[in-house]
Amino acid sequence: MTVGACGGGAIANCYLITATATGSQASDTGCATITYDSAGVRSGTSTDCW
Repeated sequence: MTVGACGGGAIANCYLITATATGSQASDTGCATITYDSAGVRSGTSTDCW
């Protein structure tokens, strides 16, 4: 999992959390990487990730 500022801005104003599957979960290609930001926007390659 990583946390960083959105769009190169300040993390105090906007953050982006990225989780990347490892181990046995890495084979779940639909949810291999998911993100969540300070605006509450969630993303993944599948809607079933959340």
